Amino acid sequence: MALNFNPRDERNPMLDPGDYILEIVDYGRWDTDGGKPVVKVASKVLHGEAEGQRQDQNYFMVKGAKWRLAELFEAIGKIDAPNIDLDDIAAMKKLMVGCRYFAKVSHREYNGKTYCEIQKPVALSHDMQEMVSDRPRATPTTGDDGGGFEETPNNTSVSDDDIPF
Repeated sequence: MALNFNPRDERNPMLDPGDYILEIVDYGRWDTDGGKPVVKVASKVLHGEAEGQRQDQNYFMVKGAKWRLAELFEAIGKIDAPNIDLDDIAAMKKLMVGCRYFAKVSHREYNGKTYCEIQKPVALSHDMQEMVSDRPRATPTTGDDGGGFEETPNNTSVSDDDIPF
């Protein structure tokens, strides 16, 4: 399944650079045309002017880049979760959806395009938890169809040339 990884559309506008309290709302797993595995995590902003805005982040599961997903697992307190299987969409949604974290969002340029990137996720402090304690938590969608992300128009696939390393 080719997933829509366009960083900007009506559903996924580009966040301004800054610090955000985020909650994971969806999870997906796919492969590039060249067979490189990718995990896609969707988060929504829980506080501030961008509240409710969604940001999708791709984690390329290649040597030298897996630490970025491990950093997210650490931030949401799931780094020691037993039997993590990134291909088990339903189990990963159950594990991750509804988890909250704090992160810096920045912009980066690649191949003439500007991308929004979630960086340095960390666990919420007590004060941050209090700020969002009244918001209901997201719950996983059912199914294991790739994570509820939209397929790219006309089944356009993503080539390995689109991977920024």
